[in-house]
Amino acid sequence: MSTDEFDTDELKEHVTARQTWLRLVYMVIFLFFAWVASFVFGVVILVLFLWHLFSGKPNPQVKAFGQSMSSWGYQVLRFLSYNSEELPFPFDAWPSGPVDGAAAPRKKATRKKAAKKKKTASTGTGGSDNESDERKNS
Repeated sequence: MSTDEFDTDELKEHVTARQTWLRLVYMVIFLFFAWVASFVFGVVILVLFLWHLFSGKPNPQVKAFGQSMSSWGYQVLRFLSYNSEELPFPFDAWPSGPVDGAAAPRKKATRKKAAKKKKTASTGTGGSDNESDERKNS
């Protein structure tokens, strides 16, 4: 890098800007929160696993809390990586569901569709023609 790339006055302005240093304080706070949250995530994961182990399905309340914690963690990481200027909880509301922009969960294929695909693949008939015919008939 050459010194021509930095404007001295602009650099001085950024270094002395109160907003830059305030963001550093927030970043340190959220790094600490994320560290604590990693232990809470561990407890949530353990509870969900044990609940599933003994009952056959995860606890819906703990699962919902895990989803909201995941959303909060996503917000924190976006803030820390300069992809968002919005301060997450406790400076904003606690997230209640998936964060906007986060990938939506994919739908699982039903057993009937999976069996039909397997049958199509084993008979050697082209799956794409059968699938397009099925879409037209539905």
